[in-house]
Amino acid sequence: MIRHGIEMNTEYDLTMIPMRHGVDFNGVRQWDFGDWNMGRDDFIPYSGRGWATNFTNFRWSIPEVCGFSGRAIYLDADQTVHDDIAELMYCPLQGLPCAIRTGVIVFDCSHPFWESSKWVSLDKMKSSGWRLGDFQKRIPHCKFDVAWDVLDGKEMSPREAKLNHYTAMQWQPYHPFPDRFSYPERHPVPDVDQVWWESYFNALGGINLPGDFDSLVSECLAIESGRGLDSFGREDGFEFFFTDRDRFESDAKARNPNGWRGVVRR
Repeated sequence: MIRHGIEMNTEYDLTMIPMRHGVDFNGVRQWDFGDWNMGRDDFIPYSGRGWATNFTNFRWSIPEVCGFSGRAIYLDADQTVHDDIAELMYCPLQGLPCAIRTGVIVFDCSHPFWESSKWVSLDKMKSSGWRLGDFQKRIPHCKFDVAWDVLDGKEMSPREAKLNHYTAMQWQPYHPFPDRFSYPERHPVPDVDQVWWESYFNALGGINLPGDFDSLVSECLAIESGRGLDSFGREDGFEFFFTDRDRFESDAKARNPNGWRGVVRR
């Protein structure tokens, strides 16, 4: 969905790279879980040990993976984009190597900092054992317009945001981890839910946006079902990286006995 929002709001020809396990970039398999020292329980997200996920610190590899050339933007996956990403790409960096907010980073990959003794190479990064903040505090950086990383409607209305970030795991509208969180019926800021489902409806190619929230969710789920997708928009048989599906289903039912994503699960 984040790809859809970017493509619908810019005229630029951008290269978008999913930083997923097993993805090759520049001819190298950059982001395999096994060779990163995460200090955590492998394949169990938010276990309380080490990184939150297997891939938490992949973001810091970007300047080196890009060959220390040009600019690049890192985006968390739990976001929707509503304006031209080129504005963010070319934001003022004040001569610094990057601009950072919570889940968005604008990198000047060509900045000499990334090849200096003040930073670490990709090989050393993998075995460093550093956490997210350990990396960030070593980097001189500035901020950018808050509208490009609005956190759960905190800084401004999600209707005014250029990028909405659904960063509070226990409130994410699409309920990605029902085995880990007991989800409420609605987000504390209802427009946050509404904007996410409207964005998803458009990404699914829906026609005639429903006026009320319940109809909107139901229509999205109906489109999913018609395409053979599971309850998270994934193809049937999608491989779970974190845990097995049977355990996932049983844990989810225990935490969310009335179901999740607006429907009662079987």
